[in-house]
Amino acid sequence: MEEPVTEVETEQEGLATEDESLEDDEETGVDTEESEDLEGLERPPRQEGQATGYNGLIGFWLWNDGPSVYIYNFEENGLGNRGFFCDGLDPNFVPQVEEFQWTVNDGVLTFDFGDQNIELWSYEISNGLLTLTSQLIEGLIYTYVRLIEEEYVELYQEWIGVWYWEEYDSWYYEFLPEGRGSRPAFPLGRENFNWAITADGGLLLAVEGGLFEVWSFEIEEQVLTLTSRQVAGTEYRYIRGD
Repeated sequence: MEEPVTEVETEQEGLATEDESLEDDEETGVDTEESEDLEGLERPPRQEGQATGYNGLIGFWLWNDGPSVYIYNFEENGLGNRGFFCDGLDPNFVPQVEEFQWTVNDGVLTFDFGDQNIELWSYEISNGLLTLTSQLIEGLIYTYVRLIEEEYVELYQEWIGVWYWEEYDSWYYEFLPEGRGSRPAFPLGRENFNWAITADGGLLLAVEGGLFEVWSFEIEEQVLTLTSRQVAGTEYRYIRGD
């Protein structure tokens, strides 16, 4: 996949009527203009038959390449939103959100943004990945990974608790049920976040104040390893508390 800024510019140039506030709203399904609102990362309910078909689209889908974070949200009522929630690690970034209505007919996904602004995409869902191929712009393809629903209790349960940084045990993450958590803030105190895991072994954090972080993770023998998907070479290890 191309660099995220280049790809989005390509998409927006090809869709001249598309609002620049393309992505942000989509990620969470809430008003993201106030970026400190952590409700944006609440996990969707588990849907039946979500491997394929119409219902397979329902939920949140993440695109991340380098520092940018872009999310789709498909709701059961045929509404949705999409947008960039982060253009890097800048907490002052203002999310740009676009709302839409969506339908599926004969394998074609249609987005209606109003004012006769329509997009047509072929789509495929496989192994937790959603691939969208534009039917209007040749060669325009995007791949998104599903945010795992909260009903997959066994996948989330191993996270619950306190994890101490191996280099300084006064610095720790606390992961709580229902996608809440906290960690030390700079320079003092603690900051809250919402969290969800992805189908490809990723961790998404929506930190109060508007910061979004994406990590790859591994949990083995009570040790959590987090490797940044936004800052190359950044990796930390945490030890589970009692």
